Amino acid sequence: MVKLTAEEILSARGYHAAETVLLSSAETLRHTHEFYEIFIMKEGEVYHCCNQREELLTQDMLCLIKPEDVHSFRKGKCKSAHFMNLAFSIEAYEKSKKIWQEFYGGQSEHLAEYVRLPASLGQSLILKMMYLMKNMVHEGDIPPEGMIQEILTETFIYLEHQKTSREVIPSWLEKACQGMGLKENYLEGMERFVELSGKSQEHLTRMMKKYYGKTPSAYINAIRLEQTAALLRTTDESILNIMLECGYNNVSYFNQRFKEEYGVSPTRYRQANRLVVNPDL
Repeated sequence: MVKLTAEEILSARGYHAAETVLLSSAETLRHTHEFYEIFIMKEGEVYHCCNQREELLTQDMLCLIKPEDVHSFRKGKCKSAHFMNLAFSIEAYEKSKKIWQEFYGGQSEHLAEYVRLPASLGQSLILKMMYLMKNMVHEGDIPPEGMIQEILTETFIYLEHQKTSREVIPSWLEKACQGMGLKENYLEGMERFVELSGKSQEHLTRMMKKYYGKTPSAYINAIRLEQTAALLRTTDESILNIMLECGYNNVSYFNQRFKEEYGVSPTRYRQANRLVVNPDL
């Protein structure tokens, strides 16, 4: 096992931002470090092993790694897995935590380790990390310290909310929702959701409304829309093929649902986001 030091990773900048791409299913080097790290899934899925506990992470899931945590990654059932990393000092963590507590009412001493963000929030966080990554080569207009503080404050808010929710969400429901993030499951839809839950559809629906504020159908639809948005941002596939690949077979219904979620049509979404995510295309 390797221990990464702040001096070699953070250097004089005080942070390190990068995009990691996993193409092999082999486990990455198990390591620990003397600084904090957050990462967020861009696309695909990974098994994240942290302190002997393994979790399947899918798109828009955010994770906090603490100093001395021992962790590694393994690609899931996908062609490739992409996630953004941001490593930062203990001092930056403590400073941002103090701001979060004083100005945002943060109270939890122990935050959740993972949280799934809505697609719009996940994309916003990814773009901020990409800015920091580019800033390591070409200095931008926004000071990196301010951007890091903003990212960390948002992360604390998200993880505290998840911690509050996780204390009451039944484990069977949480596992079923996590399982529905896999393509082979969300394409099968409601029947598969019920199967994963091990409960009746009526009970699953009641619990989803209680703990997630939405029906199982709405939850499945949100996952499908997240995947269509990712494919629009990162591939040249036609919108029709993407729609079909993600489980939609009605163009009007798909366009309506997509616009409700993202505020624009799939075509406009691709045009706007490819300029940011893939500026060379």
